[in-house]
Amino acid sequence: MQRIKWGLGRQPGGQLKPLIMGLSRLVMMSTALLTTACLSSKDLSRDLRAPSEVLWAEAQPWVSGLEQGPKGVRLSFEVRAGTGPVEYKRMCYMGQSADLVSQEQRPDFFKASFFQDPGAADLNQTPCSLPAHLEDQVNQPDRAVVVYFRGGHEHYFVLRDIVMKPVLAYPGNQVP
Repeated sequence: MQRIKWGLGRQPGGQLKPLIMGLSRLVMMSTALLTTACLSSKDLSRDLRAPSEVLWAEAQPWVSGLEQGPKGVRLSFEVRAGTGPVEYKRMCYMGQSADLVSQEQRPDFFKASFFQDPGAADLNQTPCSLPAHLEDQVNQPDRAVVVYFRGGHEHYFVLRDIVMKPVLAYPGNQVP
């Protein structure tokens, strides 16, 4: 009868032990990575919420009455009053950026105008500069990204379900 020598690699299942240890490390690292990814995506979604309730949002395309005249889209939205110290700066829509404008009489109503000159190939606005995770949000006609500042830091939120109004056609030059 031969004696079995016990030792690393000679014990029953000895070849499996390093494999099992490696797999357990892989499972632990995958769990840690997945947990980190989930936590960071929660942070991103938290940043994408509007700082106050959006009451409505609409886009109205318009065309001038001149054959070679300009055309464009006016986007507007209204937020519930009392948002605190928030400064709405610009809106990104269909890959273009425009400043947001508010009136003193209606401080919670904002609008941005995007227009196209017939001689130009694109809208006469600057391209959007957004984080990569938001870029797909600005190429859909019912969505826009609003850039605002709070506490000196830039934040974003996605304006969803923008209602598309009928085209506003301005009358052309009338010949007497």
